[in-house]
Amino acid sequence: MRISWRSSGNRSSADAKRQGRGEYEFSDQFDGLGPRDVLNRRIIVELGSGLEINTQLEGRWTRSKPTIRRIDSSSRTPLIQLQLAAVLLMPKPIRTDRSWGHYRPVMQDDLYGILHINLNKVELVGTDALRIGIGEVIVGNAMYQAEELRYAERLELVRRCWHRKDAINGEIGGLLAEHERQVRAGGPILERGLEVVKQLQEEMARSAGDFGIVGNAPTGDVLPSLVEAVAIADVSSQPVPLDAIHPEQQELRRRSVRQWAQHAARGAESARFRRQMREAYRSTCVICGLQLPPLGGDGNPGVDAAHILPWRHYDLDVVQNGLCLCKLHHWAFDEGLIEVRKTDSGYAVAVPPEAEERVAAFGAGFSAEFLRQCQGAIQGSRLPENQGNWPSQAYLEERRRAFNPEQSN
Repeated sequence: MRISWRSSGNRSSADAKRQGRGEYEFSDQFDGLGPRDVLNRRIIVELGSGLEINTQLEGRWTRSKPTIRRIDSSSRTPLIQLQLAAVLLMPKPIRTDRSWGHYRPVMQDDLYGILHINLNKVELVGTDALRIGIGEVIVGNAMYQAEELRYAERLELVRRCWHRKDAINGEIGGLLAEHERQVRAGGPILERGLEVVKQLQEEMARSAGDFGIVGNAPTGDVLPSLVEAVAIADVSSQPVPLDAIHPEQQELRRRSVRQWAQHAARGAESARFRRQMREAYRSTCVICGLQLPPLGGDGNPGVDAAHILPWRHYDLDVVQNGLCLCKLHHWAFDEGLIEVRKTDSGYAVAVPPEAEERVAAFGAGFSAEFLRQCQGAIQGSRLPENQGNWPSQAYLEERRRAFNPEQSN
């Protein structure tokens, strides 16, 4: 047995012209049960892993068809396809086939439909309930009419995101927690459930560049990006804290800086830090003054949030421990080729003598001239408007000692 979308049929009728949408009906047989046998019973969807939702929907014989309707016709309870899509964190499907899209990806808000919900369990419960289980979900649009979504696999990915929601934290983690509460509550998925999915789509689209995730649209399937963000948040390796390394071990201290920078680029806390930095500095490189905001749908900016002190041990994902830098100057800063120093009047960029020596030793083909071009005072307009977010003098001085312990005095 399955639940299938059916076209409105007679489009000449006033209702069909106004609605322009199909309906969901029971069809086929399951262990001797047919569509007539399951009518007038509230539908309970067994999600798996001990989860179920009481949809507050029922099968009803309407216009000679076994359609699915709200038990309370005056309620705003979402219909079966919307509740299922919300559980699985899918984009919002639509019944109006005349509005379906023609291209991939198939699943985009209001541009596709759930065509069939194949059932692997149909059970009459008492005198008034029907418990169903889901096998596969078939989605499509105006061009692609049979794309299979494996229900069990997708639900497991959703559960994985729930399980690691605390690792992501922030707005995304909070929305995942709310989504889990709604599904586990066991009642119908209401309008708020649909809103949570939409907010997750929008939040992940805004945060994708901060996580280093490419191609997440605010109207598309959010689950792949969430799974990737969870995997990023699960990175647990940490470098040796700088306070555990003797100042004379200069190379080891420098290596710890680089190692931490690589780790920080992957963490969920760092994703939030990168956004805060981008907003505070208006996506402007503090060294060269180029403003490079995210322009595409993937939310990727042309600037990075560079940590001043690589001390994850002290939880320094704060704006005062960062500089907003373009890709080139981020590289130069991490390599110790340029420094930012606090001055009496503000901040300035300097090229350490040790950096000049390293560049000279490299030989022909690489010049320190591009480093010297950025030396001097940093314009105040490149700094955050809130002076409380300006780079910490103490952090800058400690970083200088980490790279150049012989110059610490």
